[in-house]
Formats: sequence, structure tokens, C-alpha cells
Amino acid sequence: MADFIPTRDQDFKGFAQGFADELSKSPGAYGISQADADTVVRAFDLFAEADARAMNPSTRTKGTVDAKNEARNALRDLIRTFASQFRANMGISTQALIEVGVQRRPQTLGRRKCPQTSPAINLKARTPGHDELTYSDSLTLASGSGRKPHGAARLELFASYDHDHKGELPPVDAIYLGSYRKSPIEVPHGAHLKDGEPTYWGRWAGHNDDVGPWSLPAKFQKDRSKAGSAKQDSAETNPDQSLPALRKAA
Repeated sequence: MADFIPTRDQDFKGFAQGFADELSKSPGAYGISQADADTVVRAFDLFAEADARAMNPSTRTKGTVDAKNEARNALRDLIRTFASQFRANMGISTQALIEVGVQRRPQTLGRRKCPQTSPAINLKARTPGHDELTYSDSLTLASGSGRKPHGAARLELFASYDHDHKGELPPVDAIYLGSYRKSPIEVPHGAHLKDGEPTYWGRWAGHNDDVGPWSLPAKFQKDRSKAGSAKQDSAETNPDQSLPALRKAA
């Protein structure tokens, strides 16, 4: 799936706008809600605004370029999440897929299944503006090694910013933060941090966009004896619960 999204900013912008427009116009043709389509439209608008500031000589700075890149990456990952869902949904017509620039997954290819072990999310450090996380496989690899188990293409990371959330699994409104192929991960605090301390969950995603079970929740907690230290919440993982269609890979 890495090749269907253009790499040059202006090509990407045209592709993403067409993708967002089609979903907004006919969400039912893609098996999603209007709210899901609006999520993509908002992500595109944020990228378009950031791109305009980064391209304007009077406002172009390192900060505006970094903001543009962050908005682009968020939009790109969101498009990939939806595209994975669309490719696997045989109820979506071939013409509808063509309209958003997505190809049907070949049925004759052998499938390399995603491992059904959960990742371990390790909270490494909190720095101004970022949380630094590492990951490893919870059963077979050393803590924080950053290696993925065979069959895992990437780690999908989600977060909830609810102060009172104590569940073992992500709530249905958990925010998709992105897909990561390398560890460590730097997660910008962003506007959501004002809603509470983030609790993180991850899961492996395979080369065919299938996914494994959720990790245990991980959360920074203030230690009264030592400011800035991190503790990790612990709970059993239940692989049977999943998020809504937006966050379910094929």
C-alpha cells in the first residue's frame, strides 16, 4: 500500500483532496458514516492550511514547515487506515475504489498473517512537547528492543486522554496516532493533552493489513517522590474487543 499515495506535496494534496471529496459526497458507497468522512475532510483542511503557511514566503519558517509535515503525516496515515478497510470490503464497487485511487487487494496472493501476540509499550521519557515510547513483542523479544515479530509490518498506536479511564482496552473514542515501523516513537503532546494524561495502546498490523491483539495500557503518572518519573499501568489484554470500523484494519 505504500505506493498508491503520492510522495510530492502538491501531488499528495491533489490526491488527498479527491479522496476526501469522494468520501464526503458518498460515504455510504464506502461503508462509512458521514462523521467518518468528515474526519478525513477536517484532516485535509488542516493539512491544506498548514501547507499554505509553509509555502507562503512571508510565513515560511522551520516551525510552519514542521507543522505542515505533521499535518501531512496525520492525513496520510488516516487515508491508509481507510484505504485498508476499503480494499478488503467486497461490498464496495470497483468503480468506487477507482474514484478514491485505491486498488482491490489481489485474491491470489499468499497471505503472511499478522502475529497474534501483543506488543509491549514502554514509556521511556517525557520531554517538552513530546512523549518518547519504545515497543517490543510482549512474549518473545527483550523489553524496548524495537524489533517487530515476524509478520508484523508496523505498530498502530492509539491514545485516550480521559483522566478517569481505567479500562484494559481502548475506549471507542480512542484517537489513532499513527503507524510506526521504527522504535523509539516520539508522540507530540498536541491539543489533546489538555483533556488529560494520555493512556497509550498499540497493536501489530500485518503486511495484509490484518491486526493483532491490543497491548496493555501504558500511562505516565506523576510520582510525588520524583517528578517526571514514569509508571506503566498493567492489565490483561483481551484480543476479542475492537474499535469501530474506522480503526479496524482488514
